[in-house]
Amino acid sequence: MPALSEQVPAKTAIPARQLGQSERDVADYIEQMSGELVSLAEQTGLGFLAYLLEVAREEAALHRTPQKARPMEFHGELPPPNM
Repeated sequence: MPALSEQVPAKTAIPARQLGQSERDVADYIEQMSGELVSLAEQTGLGFLAYLLEVAREEAALHRTPQKARPMEFHGELPPPNM
């Protein structure tokens, strides 16, 4: 059986904004796709990969809310010097 990457043709990346997609639209799509990939990883016993995909899903969910309504969160990066 050919690898999944061989079954799905490669696509040229086009910036989301060029396609008329907002940050919220893209985050929603990533959240949905990550959720599906979490299920696939769990079903095949790839627990750590499922965990990482769940982190990505949760991060995408945070980005669906408007920028100004989100609290400042830092995920490994340093806060700006004026804080």
